[in-house]
Amino acid sequence: GDGRQINMHLHSLQAADVENALRSRRYHLIVSSTAVQLQDAINFELFSDFYGFFRSKKTTGEPRRAPLIYVPSATDFGGVGLEKILRKAEINSEKTYQVDTFEAAATLAKEGLGLAVLPFRVAECSGLSQISGESAYAKAYGRHTIYGSILAKDRTDPLLMFVIKEL
Repeated sequence: GDGRQINMHLHSLQAADVENALRSRRYHLIVSSTAVQLQDAINFELFSDFYGFFRSKKTTGEPRRAPLIYVPSATDFGGVGLEKILRKAEINSEKTYQVDTFEAAATLAKEGLGLAVLPFRVAECSGLSQISGESAYAKAYGRHTIYGSILAKDRTDPLLMFVIKEL
């Protein structure tokens, strides 16, 4: 090859920080649940799934009685927040755990502390089981999309295109 290396880092950034990181060229590729809002950015969908209710084998009993674990800042494809999605589905719990990341929600659910509202892929990777049956807890809600974003001037970079293809 041409001797170039790819260094990858996994970071959680706020939307403004993501755009600054791409614009400043600190990162050449951003993978995020929101498309980068820069005029010279190209956004592409990497994958999409839905939210559902998941629990560990340690959690038994009626889903409606279990504490609810979710990320209140998470939104669906249309920008609708999880709290609003839960209210519309008439799902509530006397006890809730609000966390900052899906990983934290999955960890709490794996420990048997309640039901996690997660994208299906996150739950699958975490070894959690979807609630089954006919109740509102067994349905899928709100499309969750993951985007890749690059600057338009990088769209011909063969190394970057190879990385994107491999994602």
